[in-house]
Order: sequence, then C-alpha cells, then structure tokens
Amino acid sequence: MGTRCTIEVEGISFAKVYKHWDGYPEATLKWLEVFNKRFNENRGDDPEYKFAQLLRSSKEFEEEFNLDDNLYTGWGVVPFDHPHEDYHYILHSDGTVSFT
Repeated sequence: MGTRCTIEVEGISFAKVYKHWDGYPEATLKWLEVFNKRFNENRGDDPEYKFAQLLRSSKEFEEEFNLDDNLYTGWGVVPFDHPHEDYHYILHSDGTVSFT
C-alpha cells in the first residue's frame, strides 16, 4: 500500500489531486512548495490554471523530486470529499503550502 495524499488548490472546492505513492512530507512537500511559489510568481492567484498545471508539473519535475513516472497509475483527480488519504496538502493562494 502506498502513502496516499491529496492535494487541494485553494479556490477549487469540487476536486483535488490524488497521489498514491510517497505522499509523506519528505517526498512531496518540497515539490509542492517549489511549484506553488513559481506558479504564483508567474501567474498569480488563478486556481483553475494552478490545478491543471500542478498535474503537468508532476511530469516536468519527475526526476528532480523523484515523482512517480507511471503514465497509467498513481495519479488521479478525486472528489473534494475523498476520504482515503494519509496526508492532505493545501496550495494556498499566497504561494505557501500547508498539510495535515
């Protein structure tokens, strides 16, 4: 079983990104911090685009942050009330990231 996490983008309340493997902070937090900061510096507060670009960034930053490279499993989009997660991250509109 993987260490599952979900990633919420502040401003999106209908879906979040599901990451099945290595969802613990040591493996996921740095990628999210880098992505969220860069996105906000370049695009500002645009939650719909941030949500889409987050998924794209998992491929772009695959090697740098050792992200799952499988094209058929490991990543998903789930309803906002999805209950199965070990960690829950929030990408805030000010460029910061928090988790529980």
